[in-house]
Amino acid sequence: MLKKQLRLPRGGLGLLLGALCGRSRTLHEQSHSFIGLYGATPILMTKIHIPGDTQEAVRRPRLIDRLNEGMRGKVSFVCAPAGFGKTTLLEHWASQSPIRPAWFSIDQGDNDLSRFWQYVVSSIDWLHLGFSERAGDVLKLIRPEQYELALTMLVNELHSPAEPIALVMDDFHTIADASLLASFVIFH
Repeated sequence: MLKKQLRLPRGGLGLLLGALCGRSRTLHEQSHSFIGLYGATPILMTKIHIPGDTQEAVRRPRLIDRLNEGMRGKVSFVCAPAGFGKTTLLEHWASQSPIRPAWFSIDQGDNDLSRFWQYVVSSIDWLHLGFSERAGDVLKLIRPEQYELALTMLVNELHSPAEPIALVMDDFHTIADASLLASFVIFH
């Protein structure tokens, strides 16, 4: 398993994890807005929520401190063999982080450029209401032959919030699509 964290300067995107903050929306409101924005591709809400906290899990304050230090950079990876507690560590980090991060649980079905970035925008919108409306036109442009323009526009939109954005991409190792992996060059 691999988690990927990107961190842009103040007001930018940092990929790590998230809990709900601000005004929460009902599942009906959330599903409706995403179905309307993305057409026939509804967003599976469980993919953009932090998995449930495991109370009996071992707390790892030293590793949480290292994750906090990692927020100063652009990208952080949490990499270890299966079953070593990477997701649990990130859940614990999110519960104490000063930045309310968003979460995207990736699976093999997300090896599609457009679908992947729709989920990224949806997870950010869950914490920062209105983000999906501002980024909706950008998502319509994301295609393998034209992703640079769309993602440049998305990066610009990510710089507009007053506060930093953090996003965890859980199980990033399942991404194998070449154009999707190449799309991350925009964040260098």
